Amino acid sequence: MIVKKNKLLIAGIIALSFLSQACKTEISGDNWLGALYTPSVIDMDGLEGVLANDTAFTRPFILQGDTTFSDAAIKNVYKESRAYWFRKEGLHPNAQLLLDALQQADTEGFNAENYYLPQLGDLLKNVAKASDTSLRNAEILLTYSYLKFLKHILLGQLHPSLIDKNWQNINDTTWSIDSAMVRLQTDAVDEIINMYRPRHPWYSVFRNAAIGYKQLLTH
Repeated sequence: MIVKKNKLLIAGIIALSFLSQACKTEISGDNWLGALYTPSVIDMDGLEGVLANDTAFTRPFILQGDTTFSDAAIKNVYKESRAYWFRKEGLHPNAQLLLDALQQADTEGFNAENYYLPQLGDLLKNVAKASDTSLRNAEILLTYSYLKFLKHILLGQLHPSLIDKNWQNINDTTWSIDSAMVRLQTDAVDEIINMYRPRHPWYSVFRNAAIGYKQLLTH
């Protein structure tokens, strides 16, 4: 039994190692994230004004074709015209934590490009000079990326039955957009993501193996 478990562990580590390498997303420049942390002044009245007047709600062009969430679901997030990811001084700390988490998406077995990390970089590099409409698009894209990443952490990217109809594992975990957004008012994004991670011990083993492998690649 011990030998069998060890073989499973080694196989999992190797699989995650190759996955980490394959899914690694290179963003131009080592200081890509650091450049976003430079304080700037955001016109919050202008941003929230655009959100308030966005009655028809048109999703950013980047999200066209992504069916993870409906327009109605995202519009409902902004029914109070509240911005979650910006503050007068610039990016909200939770936005910075989200970008950090997406940069490490491959250690969860995901591809950061599926959560629009490169596009977020383009939108946020010149945040101080951005128009209200550009800020609105960045705000919505950050929310969409956050919810999509969190949902995949909790439930996985694919339903098991789509892979094999005989795979009848029942996941009784519940998902709620409202709950995910409410948590942003009191908790840090990295803490929220950790709350949503699977509690199965092998998940932690494989994730830690991927983190370790990725660290080896940078040394």
